[in-house]
Amino acid sequence: MFKKNMFMLLALMMVVVSVFAVSTAYSKPAEPVSSITDDIIVPLPTIAPSTSVHNINVTKPLYLTDGQTGAAYKLVNGYCNISWQDKTRYGFANAKLTIPDATMKLFYEFQLVAVGNCDDDYIDGIFDIKKNGTVVASGIPGKFYGLSSTPGNYFKFYSNDNTWHFSGYIGSRFDY
Repeated sequence: MFKKNMFMLLALMMVVVSVFAVSTAYSKPAEPVSSITDDIIVPLPTIAPSTSVHNINVTKPLYLTDGQTGAAYKLVNGYCNISWQDKTRYGFANAKLTIPDATMKLFYEFQLVAVGNCDDDYIDGIFDIKKNGTVVASGIPGKFYGLSSTPGNYFKFYSNDNTWHFSGYIGSRFDY
């Protein structure tokens, strides 16, 4: 008897649920539960417009000044890649430069380790500089500028104290 009553109760519940589902499917949408929602403006989340992203490749360095020794080199080989997003702190820069001197070879590496301010033409940041694989300047404030130039034109890097410098011709760029 108990099983029969449970079966009947279950069948009755299924009928009620299906009738409720059919009746609500054809009824008009429900009104708001509270009229307080009419008086409150709820801002919808928005996505800030994205800023431009840039990438520059350099295969023809132009000039290098060693901030330790003051030596200036006009014959420089190497590569540089700079990538950054306007008005953000997102950026990457790495330059590997070689001085092909007959008596010795000097290898320099400039690395952007933190981005301060930037836009399409410049990056203020903090740099580490290596010479022959050894860090010779760490946490150096400096700036890239001339970055909005077209391929074939040059950009420059200077440390804020103007002791370190390198420049190069922009070989290719990609902006989006």
